[in-house]
Amino acid sequence: MKTKNLLAALALSLVLAASAWAAPAKKQSSHSGTMKMSGTILDSSSNELTLQAKVKGKNEQEIFVINPETKTTGTLTNGERATVSYKNENGKKVATMVSTSKMESSKKK
Repeated sequence: MKTKNLLAALALSLVLAASAWAAPAKKQSSHSGTMKMSGTILDSSSNELTLQAKVKGKNEQEIFVINPETKTTGTLTNGERATVSYKNENGKKVATMVSTSKMESSKKK
């Protein structure tokens, strides 16, 4: 009996550790229906933002609609890291918030 409980606890621990390690770039908030994606800005305009991120080892690109209600922190500059909170509306990903952070250069002068 103790062996079965120990094996079950070990199996559960392995599953939890594996799921935490393999966290996806996209995740959904359970209470608001809001999704999030983090990646690198490939292109931006006054009404769209294209983000690239690695998902399951592959580069994926997503296009988000930017509208007057979209809150932004930082500057939407190509090559910068960004996190986008968005909702799916009428088949489009509508950004509700975009926050950017400058990428650190690997070269130090």
